[in-house]
Amino acid sequence: MRAWGLSISLFAAVAVTAGLLGCQGQNAPPGSQAIKQWNMVDSLESGRILSTATTSAIIPFANVMTNNDSYLVANRMGMKKKITIANEQRSAIFAPSQTSIECTVRVPFNAVLDFGYGISPDAWSRAGDGCQFDVLVKNAGIKQMLFSHYIDPKMRKQDRKWFNANVDLSAFSGRDIALRFVTRGTYPIRPPFQRHPDTRYDYALWSNPFIAGRDECREKTNVILISIDTLRADHLSCLGYQRPTTPNLDKLADESVVFEQAITAAPWTLPSHASLFTGLIPSQHGVQNFYQRLSDEALTLAEVMRENSFLTLGVASFEYLFPDYGLAQGFDEYYFHYPQPADKVVERALAMLDRHDDKRFFMFLHFFDAHDPYDPPAPYDTMFCPFGEKGCLRKEYKSPVKAFLGERRRPTDRDIQGSTALYDGEIRFVDEELSVFFERLKELDLWENTMVVVTSDHGEEFWDHRSLSHGFRLFEEEIRVPLIIKLPQSRNAGLRIRRQVGLIDVAPTILAEVGLGGAMAGPGSPLFAKPNATHLDDSFYVSETAAQGIMRLCLRSSVLKYITPNIYNYKGLSYRSPELLYDLRNDPHETENLVAFEPELTKSLREKAYRTLFDLSSPGWRILFSTPRQSKFWGEIRSDGQFRDIYSLPCLDEVVDHSDHQIRFAKALKTYESLLSFRVEPPDMPLTVELKIDGNQACLDRVRIGGGRPASNPFTLNPDDAALGLDELIALSKGRGRHEGVLIFCVPGQPSERSRWTVGPARIDARRREALKTLGYVR
Repeated sequence: MRAWGLSISLFAAVAVTAGLLGCQGQNAPPGSQAIKQWNMVDSLESGRILSTATTSAIIPFANVMTNNDSYLVANRMGMKKKITIANEQRSAIFAPSQTSIECTVRVPFNAVLDFGYGISPDAWSRAGDGCQFDVLVKNAGIKQMLFSHYIDPKMRKQDRKWFNANVDLSAFSGRDIALRFVTRGTYPIRPPFQRHPDTRYDYALWSNPFIAGRDECREKTNVILISIDTLRADHLSCLGYQRPTTPNLDKLADESVVFEQAITAAPWTLPSHASLFTGLIPSQHGVQNFYQRLSDEALTLAEVMRENSFLTLGVASFEYLFPDYGLAQGFDEYYFHYPQPADKVVERALAMLDRHDDKRFFMFLHFFDAHDPYDPPAPYDTMFCPFGEKGCLRKEYKSPVKAFLGERRRPTDRDIQGSTALYDGEIRFVDEELSVFFERLKELDLWENTMVVVTSDHGEEFWDHRSLSHGFRLFEEEIRVPLIIKLPQSRNAGLRIRRQVGLIDVAPTILAEVGLGGAMAGPGSPLFAKPNATHLDDSFYVSETAAQGIMRLCLRSSVLKYITPNIYNYKGLSYRSPELLYDLRNDPHETENLVAFEPELTKSLREKAYRTLFDLSSPGWRILFSTPRQSKFWGEIRSDGQFRDIYSLPCLDEVVDHSDHQIRFAKALKTYESLLSFRVEPPDMPLTVELKIDGNQACLDRVRIGGGRPASNPFTLNPDDAALGLDELIALSKGRGRHEGVLIFCVPGQPSERSRWTVGPARIDARRREALKTLGYVR
């Protein structure tokens, strides 16, 4: 078949005034100070690139799976998408052979053109002869070839990746030039063959074409955010740990501000990182279980940075940080792979920096090494072993959750010591690799002008409160994390801040430092904008979890901590925890429960906690499902009003279908609890509800509506029928997880704002399920 062609000329003027978000070179020639760095992905207008093309390549490519950012969603026929090649996702422009995209650009002083290119994996197994990528420049009427490369990933496995290129544009400094990005079929087929190159499936891609002056951004702040998964604060030597686990982070701490009481919003990876990126607690961003993904509507730190001329780069080393969980929104380049040890994360990050050190960037790095299983490389596997060199290498020490909880065995003191030693070895391994990364930043002359934030998503329990691992409980070992912030020029070096802060404060703090304060809404606030920053205060932070069923929440101040009662099942073991109140100032290890001794204080914190737990500040309906065993709940809800803000805290197997006037759900609870919430417009419209439990419609003895029970099934509900006082809600909640049943109640009022994003399902295939099962996230 003869190839079809496409040629479009698109002009993007980018000369802007200097004071916005562009960078200005000190030695720029006259007239060049008004030039801003340029990104072709943003310059191309929606619907213009391929709007006149034939559909032979457009239609199949339009259906390629992608994780769109908000700035890409509207550009379906513009074909600007998030495309993954070889575990690296990038913002890309679809340019099937033959395509020509031309843009007029004023070149900054001493500039470089940086871009990537490749062919979509959807084309690797189809007919085709590869593709030629050319970049040409037209200046003063003269055309010149700047770059040319042919790739054929179908025939050459080494071509199955993103390629990167840098082109020196310094000869054109201060001038207006026309750049043309061309994709075309292979070189003409030589005799005796007469056929033309087959370009039907040349799904060619340009990624992030970007122009910036090499000298422009040296005085501007870059940002690097580092998350060391599962790193509890009290295992850093700079925070008082007796073992030298973090000598290099200790050096960083000397140049930084250290927050001694930093609290995560959730004690496990997925919701905690969603909170880190959005500045919202889990019940606000909605990601509370392992089969949920962050909504495309949510605004992330990377999106704000990208929209303000930062090149956004990321390296992630575990499933929950992969793009299909929604946390890669806003990243121009995002590499993800599991397992990926610390040395490989640093290697990938340095490769990105070597390509992009002349641009203003935001980089996120995620290290997963300190997570179970603990298997550090030599010499870190024996570095902290108290039993001699070989004594810590027993396989049960490497995965205590599997060895002890999974086998229903109680670990001995020696078991805990062995596992802890390996965990500390993992921390030291990450610390040494970070030293390599920091030294390279200094070699690239980036250290002084870069804000470096080091933190963790959660901690880890080593039988501190008679359990292992994390995710289910809210004691200090799981929710207190390190937070070290090195400011540009090491401002405030050595400052120690004792008052409590939260991971929800990190994004607002970063944005305030780069001049973008107020760009994100949420409960967090810039840490360096608060007065009296070093003393203790009484503000409460929320940490919450819904892992394995049963929503639970803690309120923590610098001196007090309240935890709602909970019950959960893990690895076949049932755990019950009573209502808890601790005096952290006098009892930092949480050994003495003060609930019985402080009834008034407990009552006050209990009411505050339950208002947050059930989101009582947001009007609407709540349906709470509870069971101590495996149960199936089915229901249909109808109304003449319109359903809005429908949210399900899911169980493992569930279906929730809805339209404007109907919600149908089926929930097979294998945990203890699930929640369905929604609003009706107008709010006084009644509901008609039909319920079944385990297929039985005669289940009304297990259904509670506000303060009473329904008389028939189906039954009609008015909001007044489902009113429930706070004291009554708290009393009924004591039976959560212990009794099978359904509780329906309504919070009156008109909504002032949206309470949470509507999250979508994450893709859980067999490989991912097995990976999560191995680590104890699913049963």
